[in-house]
Amino acid sequence: MAYDEVFNFYYKENIEALEANNAKIQYFSPLSDESLPDADGIYIGGGYPELFSKELSENTQMLKDIKQFHEESRPIFAECGGLMYLMNSIHDDKVVDIYPYKAVLTNRVQALKYTIAEVQQDNIISKKGEVFHGHEFHYSKVIVDELKNPLAFKITRGKGSYNNMDGFIEKNTLASYVHTHVAAMPNFAGNLTISANELGD
Repeated sequence: MAYDEVFNFYYKENIEALEANNAKIQYFSPLSDESLPDADGIYIGGGYPELFSKELSENTQMLKDIKQFHEESRPIFAECGGLMYLMNSIHDDKVVDIYPYKAVLTNRVQALKYTIAEVQQDNIISKKGEVFHGHEFHYSKVIVDELKNPLAFKITRGKGSYNNMDGFIEKNTLASYVHTHVAAMPNFAGNLTISANELGD
């Protein structure tokens, strides 16, 4: 789990639910750690990577480690700030580059709503046909000139990342602007832990 000055928005209940599903949480810093710790899955929460984009881009070994983790089809789940970090760049600073899009900060709120999402296809935290609630609050947006990834969630209330959709999927990586809470997505922790157990080796 990414946790430092950049990424620090997590619901405590989500962490407790992961632990209740026998996940052993190990924290790391995308900003200052020299390499990714040994892990079966990665969870990158919300935060303010736009304020640290230059420093994040300079930690090249960490970027390579996370990209390699993804290339090996091991599970990565990212929310909001975490989504930005997995894009090609934040402003003009290169970041992980799992998704070929640029994240940029704007001068106005892009989304500030409680959300309702319908799952369109199976992914590492949910199954097709499920409906869950969450929330979104961000000034940033993802610039998508040509969509090259499936999107897991149809946003029936809220805005999402692209055309009222959210949840960029690439291999076993899922990134979304929607913040989830285990109370609104009861299978979140179990599914993410199962994904890490089955896909993380």
